[in-house]
Amino acid sequence: MSEDEIKHPLATLMKQKYGVTRQSSLRLNSDDSLFVAFRKIANYIYKNGEWNDQDYVDAIKSYLENTDRGNTDKREIESIVKDPGGQQVLRTNRNTYTINYKDENSKKLYFILDQDNKSWSHQGDNYYKVYDPNVTWVIGNQNYTLGYGKLLNDLMQEWQSTKQEVPLDEFKAQLYRLTSHKYAKKSWQTRFQETALGNLSYQEFMTMTEPIIENAENLSGKDLERLKMISRHFKSSALQNNNELMKQYLGHRISLSTWQAAYEKNQINRFIKNYLERTYNIVRQQRYEKDLDKQTHAKSWETKKNIDKATQQIMDRSSLHQYFSKIELDNDVDLKAFGYFEDEVKRLMSRMPLADNKNVLRLRKLGNHRALEAGKKLLVENKNPYNESL
Repeated sequence: MSEDEIKHPLATLMKQKYGVTRQSSLRLNSDDSLFVAFRKIANYIYKNGEWNDQDYVDAIKSYLENTDRGNTDKREIESIVKDPGGQQVLRTNRNTYTINYKDENSKKLYFILDQDNKSWSHQGDNYYKVYDPNVTWVIGNQNYTLGYGKLLNDLMQEWQSTKQEVPLDEFKAQLYRLTSHKYAKKSWQTRFQETALGNLSYQEFMTMTEPIIENAENLSGKDLERLKMISRHFKSSALQNNNELMKQYLGHRISLSTWQAAYEKNQINRFIKNYLERTYNIVRQQRYEKDLDKQTHAKSWETKKNIDKATQQIMDRSSLHQYFSKIELDNDVDLKAFGYFEDEVKRLMSRMPLADNKNVLRLRKLGNHRALEAGKKLLVENKNPYNESL
């Protein structure tokens, strides 16, 4: 590991994950949907890297494969080639890429990469020629396609490295929604939110509901598994303390498949939300690393300048000098509380073996900075980091 990687572990992590080599402002708000947060982070990735044509090829491949966009028959992509001939076929001056598949198929797929980034209203749209339906193409902004491709690749690797109950196709379907302009409207926002129904486990759902049986004949010849598929309804007693479920489902029929769809959606949304929170946390800590590097205040082994007079007097008169060669306090140290601290340290040091050389005691305020393991383990506190901005 290089000296720079040791000094800036989170910046190194962002480079390894997404190719990000710079830092800039990124702000996620508490009311941002997953769709908005995903788009903001994708744009952040694009703005903070140096990209070549291979990066765009890789991003297009990730963009197509991880959402099955433009590839409903799920053919395996063999190569993607920047193709000026495609510009003539599609009559466009934008960068055009030909998608080559491993199997033989007459259908031809192109990807138009809008380098002017003026086509957000068509991001991810599929088209085909009316007179030649075997020629299809997908349109994508250069910035969002690059950022989405990087995010999707890393997100899919994490999904596949964990044991998930949800089918992969359902996960890809949600990734499609996250990266298509069609789902930018607020009317689609519920698609990216968790629901009370989806928060119920299978056992909880079955316990809180019961089959709707119109007459005894409906039970004839039906085993337990078949009864589970019959329309159900929530028991009134089970909804007493759940206003959201009561409002939506009291007195209404509900099927097991409805619960399952809600449960799978919650699992996917929770997974993506946690992933985005971790990524945002890395970005924030990465910025903090950079700010620390730029600060002109003393290094950890150097004495700060501009120490307050009252603080300096406490430092000079401290009784801890009998144990330490030098005492340094940050201006933010509570001087009254330091007195209690001083007594505790003396009591501790009186029981410690004497050292040949006295050490220096420095009390510094480090704010919210987390060390290397915070970046490597991607730890996230139980709070919504979207409430904080850079």
